[in-house]
Amino acid sequence: MLNQLLGGRARQDPLAAARLLSGVIAGGVVTFAAIVLLLISGVLGEPLGLRVPPPPVIAALAVAAAAFLVAAPLVERVLLRKAGRDGYVTAKTVGMVLRELPGILGALLGLLTGSSFWVLALPAASLLAIALGWPRAGELAAVGGGEPGTPPSGGPPIEPR
Repeated sequence: MLNQLLGGRARQDPLAAARLLSGVIAGGVVTFAAIVLLLISGVLGEPLGLRVPPPPVIAALAVAAAAFLVAAPLVERVLLRKAGRDGYVTAKTVGMVLRELPGILGALLGLLTGSSFWVLALPAASLLAIALGWPRAGELAAVGGGEPGTPPSGGPPIEPR
């Protein structure tokens, strides 16, 4: 399905496809955070006067955000091991979505509490995680998607017979 969505690009150039999707996901984090900051600051009119949830709810959402940040590279690594080159774009996209969720939870916490702290802190952590997990050529080569004739380990080229 991802291959159809990208017009065959995911199979032809998985690194470019993964980078494109990662950029879109990072842009979503920035967009959500900016909109929420505008809403809670009152720039777009009256600030939202939502009722602040109890501290355990705030803590649970913050812990969930941290859990997504920790789970993202682990889930991505497992998917890469199972799928290899064919599942590279899917594995990276799943990892990036898990890295995006703390940014969305930060926007939600900002809306609920009216505090810009959550809108700045969690999306910043989310963007840092996205940057650290950005698709790299060496990573694709390590799962068997490098140049033809390169073994999955990224070792020396295999000579044709």
